[in-house]
Amino acid sequence: MTENSEFTATFESLKKIFLPYAKKLVLKNDAFDEFHLNTNFIMKNKNPVSTLNLLMSLCLRSFLN
Repeated sequence: MTENSEFTATFESLKKIFLPYAKKLVLKNDAFDEFHLNTNFIMKNKNPVSTLNLLMSLCLRSFLN
């Protein structure tokens, strides 16, 4: 396995773990390189509370090495 495919496999595994929570939370983005969940709670600044944000990007890839 190359570095990129290992990172992709890890991203997909984490996404599968958190996908059931999307039923109770607000799924903001479910793309091939990003998975973002928010709560229904709106803060004073009129933004939702961000619960989870998984990103597959170059900076994360280099950080994990």
